[in-house]
Amino acid sequence: GARALYLRALRRQIEYYFSDKNLKQDWFFQEKIQEPPEPGWLELRWILSCPRIRDVLCASAEDVLEALGPSPLKQKAARGFQWVRRTKPLPKLKEKRPAKGHEPEWYVMLHADTANPEDSGAESENEEASGDGDNLEKGKDGEVPKCVVCRRQRPKSCFSKAQLTKHRRNPTCKDCVA
Repeated sequence: GARALYLRALRRQIEYYFSDKNLKQDWFFQEKIQEPPEPGWLELRWILSCPRIRDVLCASAEDVLEALGPSPLKQKAARGFQWVRRTKPLPKLKEKRPAKGHEPEWYVMLHADTANPEDSGAESENEEASGDGDNLEKGKDGEVPKCVVCRRQRPKSCFSKAQLTKHRRNPTCKDCVA
């Protein structure tokens, strides 16, 4: 059904992020994968911070973990966080990382809230990076919108304006409408 198609699209996007094609040019993911405390592993919050995952697919950590079930990518929980890795070594990076202090604005924004390592930061970073601050924001009736098809509470940005009108008691998120 719709949920299976959604999870497949999500899995394919994440597998693309870990592909040789992408990692040859993606200095950001290469940097994060090589960093301590888990070298070789990418913390789930960095996947969740990707605009396509965050804004287009509106995925939660639970969605990502469920989508990766049949994937060849490895998953683990360690140090209070979820981690993902590929089974092959990283490809050689073709594009160099910008010099320290000359990183793109999105990079600076993502790292603005990493001073507190106890907090995974995914939600606050996503709110800052998207600029809309509506992650699971309550509507006028005090309820967080919930999709009638996938049965998940979603940010308002995951629904069309028409789906959130007063007379719609059972809105359908953009992913499930398609």
